[in-house]
Amino acid sequence: MPPSPRALSVALALFVILAAVSSACTPGPPSPEPVARQYAAAWEKRDYQTMWSLVSDDAKAQVTAAGFVDRLPRIADEMTLRSLEAKAGTATHPSLASGSPDPRKATVPLSVTFRTERVGDFRRETPLPMVLVGEADKAVWRIAWTPEAILPHLSAGRLVRMTRVDTSRGRILARDGTELATFVEAGVVGVVTGQIRSEAGLLASLSSALGMKPEDIKAKYTQSWVQPDLFVPIKVVPAAQLDTLRAKLSVIEGVQVQATRVRSYPTGLASQTLGYLSQADDDEAKAKTARGVEAGDLIGKKDTGLEATLDDELGGSYGFRLGIVEADERPVETLAETAPVPGRDVVLSLDPKLQRTAENTLGDKKGAIVAEDPWSGEILAIASRPSFDLNAFVSGDAAAISRYSADPNRPFFNRATFGQYPTGSSFKPVTSAAALRNNVYKWGDRIDCPAVWTGYGAQWAQLNHETTALGPIDLRTALARSCNTFFYEIGKRLNDKDPNILPNEAKSFGLGKATDIDYVFEAEGLVPSPDWKKQHFANASDQVWNPGVEASSGRRAS
Repeated sequence: MPPSPRALSVALALFVILAAVSSACTPGPPSPEPVARQYAAAWEKRDYQTMWSLVSDDAKAQVTAAGFVDRLPRIADEMTLRSLEAKAGTATHPSLASGSPDPRKATVPLSVTFRTERVGDFRRETPLPMVLVGEADKAVWRIAWTPEAILPHLSAGRLVRMTRVDTSRGRILARDGTELATFVEAGVVGVVTGQIRSEAGLLASLSSALGMKPEDIKAKYTQSWVQPDLFVPIKVVPAAQLDTLRAKLSVIEGVQVQATRVRSYPTGLASQTLGYLSQADDDEAKAKTARGVEAGDLIGKKDTGLEATLDDELGGSYGFRLGIVEADERPVETLAETAPVPGRDVVLSLDPKLQRTAENTLGDKKGAIVAEDPWSGEILAIASRPSFDLNAFVSGDAAAISRYSADPNRPFFNRATFGQYPTGSSFKPVTSAAALRNNVYKWGDRIDCPAVWTGYGAQWAQLNHETTALGPIDLRTALARSCNTFFYEIGKRLNDKDPNILPNEAKSFGLGKATDIDYVFEAEGLVPSPDWKKQHFANASDQVWNPGVEASSGRRAS
């Protein structure tokens, strides 16, 4: 008997219900966003292996592990990347021919903030293309990765490049505006090692053209910082000499000539005080990395003078431009940049006329002259002789530099700031102040000024610079006549009272320490004392403070 209509409708209802329940138990395709967020989190941690594991097999075949796991760290280094923040957005699906969303393809937008050392922070929105691989419950989303997933315009063959933007060095000026250190136009002859075809041929031709030894040329382009594509300066050539050199240099493979502005010291004054520039080595460049200095850059040569001590002020800071470029370095897009900060001019208190007079007065004799404004404390002249030509270092004149280095008169030595000499009679005011303050002499008292002083016995006799005795004289006359024997006696009286009085008085006048002239390094000098002898001598006999030292110090101290 056929089923009743009621039974048939119940059966159909049950079928619909069972079909619905069966459909509800079948899982739908996964969402692409979790995989995109996993990729973003791994990128923030620089976990490139995890990122690589999320890339589709087809993309892996196109990119290769070297193009991904090895390239991403190189890009991070090029960017000087400190950290990044990546946030995945909401996925969108392309439309099928029918107009419905494609369930197996999606794009998740990534908002990436790059935080760099050189150019600060910048943000880019980049699409993350994704594909669903596998079927049913084994289906997973993977990233159809291309370099545009790093930066939008980083297509195949393009590079991320950090370009340094040159700065300018400040001048050193005298008080009247005279340029003591400035710049002039010139050319720099250099070598790009990656372009050398015949090293022997290059060395032979270049040494002949520049008048340099082959080994000196090779030493420059074999330094640790040199890369195959870097221009390595060999010698600076004045602009007037470039025309005659270009024809010779143009046929040497690996040699280039670049126009440049070079340091010049037009007056030739105060060479030891000014100092000079030299190429930064790896350690020196690292210490100045905040300014963008790289190995091979010219910086103030350590311990040579103001070019070194004021290097940060004079040198300024390099700028940087981060961008995407074609393989031939043509720019595609600027991602971020910081402008260079030019170096500042430095104005010294030196009076160039007085400085020249001081240097000419010394001539070639070993010595120093310092002239100070007694009211302001400004240094008007600071001369040391013999001296040297700073421009020899600019041009790389190896013969002149070698001659200076071998000179027994030490022209590089700044006698005005590092020479340590007996104070002579200029110490007598110190002795006078100590005597008055400690009541070993009362104003107006007279002390004998003999030609020979024997306060410690005839065996320790000391002579006056005048051969005849002056008799009893007061302090004013003793200072005016610079009577040595008067001050030998004062020194003895101070020592008899306390051997530390005179050394301490000398220190109160600033002796035994640097004068702290701004940015000028100095030797501190020495004021001997009983404690000093105990600290610096191991033998007990050498530690004894001989009273004769104090008496002698009444006239002079070393």
